[in-house]
Amino acid sequence: MDDRFARWDTPTDADLEAYARLMAAAFGSTPERSARWLGRVGPHRARIALIDDQLAAALGSYDMGHFFGGRSVPCAGVAGVAVQPHHRRKGLGASIMERFLVESHDQGLALASLYAANHPLYRRVGFELAGAYAEAGIAPDRIAVREPSGSLRPIAEDEDAVRFELYRRMAQARAGHLDREAGLWRRATHDRDDAPLACWLAESPDGKPEGYVTLRPGPGTGISQRLTAVDLVAVSPWAVRKLLSFLADHASVVEELRFPSGPSCPFLRSLPEPRVAWHQNLGWMLRIVCLKPALEGRGWPSAVSAKIELELDDPLLPDNSGRWVLELEDGRMRVRKGGRGLVRTGPRGLATIYSGHVSPVEAAAVGLLEGPDDALADLGAALAGPAPWVMEMY
Repeated sequence: MDDRFARWDTPTDADLEAYARLMAAAFGSTPERSARWLGRVGPHRARIALIDDQLAAALGSYDMGHFFGGRSVPCAGVAGVAVQPHHRRKGLGASIMERFLVESHDQGLALASLYAANHPLYRRVGFELAGAYAEAGIAPDRIAVREPSGSLRPIAEDEDAVRFELYRRMAQARAGHLDREAGLWRRATHDRDDAPLACWLAESPDGKPEGYVTLRPGPGTGISQRLTAVDLVAVSPWAVRKLLSFLADHASVVEELRFPSGPSCPFLRSLPEPRVAWHQNLGWMLRIVCLKPALEGRGWPSAVSAKIELELDDPLLPDNSGRWVLELEDGRMRVRKGGRGLVRTGPRGLATIYSGHVSPVEAAAVGLLEGPDDALADLGAALAGPAPWVMEMY
């Protein structure tokens, strides 16, 4: 561990002010907006590193989860990683990530994930690409979907529980979608200045809530506006059509509509002509922090039975290292020490196949794991599922 830090700790009020200024400089924001972000994360989820009694680097993390196989796996959503300009290129970014990961492992956390401004840095500490995030853009007059049945109405202030339930029903059926905590929900319901965003609820012809859309206007004015569907959720084909129809109705004043999308996105697949412009087409990265709870905590296909003998080399988190036997039966994975280590990998290879972002065979093709064909096939069958993606940056 890096011994240059005079202090590695949760921040004091004075530290938080310094962290907000550092974030504003690093990410082109303002200290006020950065302070609001820190308030959403919670000071207890931030970590600061001091050198010579001055803030040198810091990070924050959301106490969230990722859905895999229908189950939420606890995860630290790392964000706000920042290093003072005069301390850059000295390895401090990797050092604070190492400290954070060791601390998270000691607490028994299963996963960590993030968006990377510097992929080599995060790969050095065991992260690898694990899924997609993108915004699709389309002119509303090209949506060409009409659904006259049912109704749409603004969501009332006391209907958050309805919104939370609809989102969870949808997210649970996807791979990689976030299990949102309070700070992430605040990002989904309010703008950067903490003003509430307008949201409409889609109710089916028999009065059941089946979807909603949260909209953020701008930039642009008049008939040249851009409109972003910050949160676009549907739990039925009817709701997909109803919300697309509602968005198409903005054609007279909106030049471009943007909405979160990814592999198998039902809104994209329901467009008669799904030609869209792609914006913010990014990948997010994943790291297995504690092997056993990560593997036993996610969902697995109930139709697959397999015994996988894995050898993991994880120098940063040596408790993960060694040979493991993975036994899958009736949708549950049991993990124990032992076996022959037929499939060999490191944390990067394990992360990218764990999410389903690539298959074991595809990971082997770029040197992220190795093993005999039959063992890779068994592991691939166990991990087969929908392509992972998320609906937001964090």
